[in-house]
Amino acid sequence: MENVSFTLGERDILGLVGESGSGKSVTAMALMGLIDSPGVQITGSALFRGQDLVGLPQKALRRLRGREIA
Repeated sequence: MENVSFTLGERDILGLVGESGSGKSVTAMALMGLIDSPGVQITGSALFRGQDLVGLPQKALRRLRGREIA
């Protein structure tokens, strides 16, 4: 999957739909920092309550995933 982009404002809702294998789960997992695979490059930004998830240390991501995002 390449060049995925979307912009949501506060209280906006996004639904990802598509065929099996189209990358819906991979997209969500990438946003939450759950992909650790050789050759995968995640760039850009993903803001959650003003905090950029891209490049956030794993410990901080774990805290957010467990308390806020889940």
